[in-house]
Amino acid sequence: MSSPLRHARLFTLAFAVLLLVGSLLLLTPWATRSGQTINVYDALFTAVSSAAVTGLVTVNTSTHWSFFGQVVILSLIQLGGLGDVPIVELLDQVLKVGEPLEGIVGGQHGVSYWLLLSITVR
Repeated sequence: MSSPLRHARLFTLAFAVLLLVGSLLLLTPWATRSGQTINVYDALFTAVSSAAVTGLVTVNTSTHWSFFGQVVILSLIQLGGLGDVPIVELLDQVLKVGEPLEGIVGGQHGVSYWLLLSITVR
């Protein structure tokens, strides 16, 4: 059986790769409406904010980014949102309480319900 620490490292690496690829794609000239590259810090901040699903921006998304740039941002939001389930699974394994997450995958209850239950049972 795999240790929770190994899963945490894999998740962290995957998130870092997602941020790197997202930042690099946002740095391309195709990502902006003007066709010029953006500042590295703005691209990295936008990628991190999108993947973390916070919604913070340094430039106006609708006027600054091209259709390609907006698709990259939307993809980062969607892929970053998928990270919620592994975090809950990791917490469930570390806390060793509650039921397995098959109920969540089956759609019986929301993730927050199981997370709250596993934390409050202890």
